[in-house]
Amino acid sequence: MKRFGSLLYSGCTIAFLLLAGSAGADEGRRVSAVEAWFEAFNRGVEAMAAVRAEHYSEAVAQRSGWEEQLESMRQDLAPLSLEGLKITDETSVEAIGDSNDGPVTLTFEFDSQDRIAGLRIEMGSRGASALPPFDLPADTARHAPALDRYIEGLVEQDLFSGTVLIARPSGEVFYQGAFGLASREYEVPNRLSTRFDVGSINKDYTHLGLLLLAREGTIDLEATVGTYLPDYPQVRVRDEVTLRQLIDHRGGVADYFDDHWGETPMRILRKVEDYLPIWADRPLIAEPGTSRHYSNYGYTILGAVIEAVSGMEYPDFVQQRIFGPAGMTDSGFFAVDSVTPNVATGYTRMGPDYGESDQLWKNIYLEPAVGGPWGKSYSPIEDLFAFYQKLFRHQLIPPGEAWFGAGPIDELGIALGGGGPGLSSMMALENGWMVIVLANLDTPVADDLAQVLIRAVEEVAPDRLPEEVP
Repeated sequence: MKRFGSLLYSGCTIAFLLLAGSAGADEGRRVSAVEAWFEAFNRGVEAMAAVRAEHYSEAVAQRSGWEEQLESMRQDLAPLSLEGLKITDETSVEAIGDSNDGPVTLTFEFDSQDRIAGLRIEMGSRGASALPPFDLPADTARHAPALDRYIEGLVEQDLFSGTVLIARPSGEVFYQGAFGLASREYEVPNRLSTRFDVGSINKDYTHLGLLLLAREGTIDLEATVGTYLPDYPQVRVRDEVTLRQLIDHRGGVADYFDDHWGETPMRILRKVEDYLPIWADRPLIAEPGTSRHYSNYGYTILGAVIEAVSGMEYPDFVQQRIFGPAGMTDSGFFAVDSVTPNVATGYTRMGPDYGESDQLWKNIYLEPAVGGPWGKSYSPIEDLFAFYQKLFRHQLIPPGEAWFGAGPIDELGIALGGGGPGLSSMMALENGWMVIVLANLDTPVADDLAQVLIRAVEEVAPDRLPEEVP
């Protein structure tokens, strides 16, 4: 699963939806259940099994696959402390937690017997960057106009610029639209075909590429970096860190953001090989496999492995092995200083000196010239929709190779995104609805808008939930 992190800003977000809930509850019993859940989360599977038996609704408690999901969550979040509680309504309790990976917001849904019927976990604390609330009208004929008005209002306040798609994972599009300007200099509007920097969503392509190579027997994900990069200069990375650890951000490898980053002209970072002389000799910041440290550079090492075993440069590999099979016909890795049609310019309030600014700047000096294994490929929103549809349908990886965890697709809750100066992207899947948002403004605008929209469609259109994707 993916997590916060991308160049300069937080990127990927994650949410787990275990099931939806219903009617009223007693506050004392709900609070006790939440406190018991936190204690069990830190103790492990056996303790959580007891909590599920006592505090979960029968239908949820009997579902299989939760043990694997819990262990995955514990690897990323434990220890998790309860910092505060808020009774949000008659069926919900919102808990604020402090985790190994930063602040966490947990929303517990209860049934009429005060048992946990659903749980949503979202990285970060809510409030400061939230967009204005939005509710869809009950009349379905008014859905699209209401969405148009809401998002156009955000554009007028300079809170959004980009594209939006709401759909079923199985393929039916509920709503799509393009808003704001791709170029403020020349007043070129965003279109559905406009290509946006997707940020750390690109890490999914790196991960998928490694799975494809592993399935073919070309690589072993449990092997060390040195198996495929025997001349890698940092001895411990070469001899101790495995590909699997790098995929999971558990290799103990530092990220880019040290003195080298501020001193490195972004124009020289165009290929995987351009990063290695600058960062490859840095020591580990943690013992491999012991803790999670988000690392864009770790994914650059994985890209070097892909190049070494495939004999192809990373962008060519992705184009041939992932974009092509996924039907992503308009996606690619475009240089920020190239003349490329139909690409949105990124606008940021981070100035050229990396400080906060009152005015908008182009982001071309704040990001590498060309993207790579860590992020920064460009796609129109329909290409991303095509990619995730095929991923969910196991058309890119076999059904036996889990990508997002156990359970049918209409019960999963996942949010994957990327962010940086002048770019924000989000794919949110929850309760059978998919929302994709791409923006050419600073993160986390796509995260915030996706959250607002997915709540709106869940409230008004629960009867439109899809069948399980085969």
